[in-house]
Amino acid sequence: MIKKTLLSRNQYFKERKVTVDKAMLVLAKNNIMVDEEEAAVILNFLYLIAGYSRKPEAM
Repeated sequence: MIKKTLLSRNQYFKERKVTVDKAMLVLAKNNIMVDEEEAAVILNFLYLIAGYSRKPEAM
């Protein structure tokens, strides 16, 4: 059996459903003002992190 490494990519966040405009809106609600380029960088980073996260195993 092959074990998955901690950094194996999952398929849960393959589709990007959050737009840059939506990200800007959510950030603005938390008093974080960013332009479109900055919001895109933040969104890309969050999708990168989410893409490598693991689903919690049932106990």
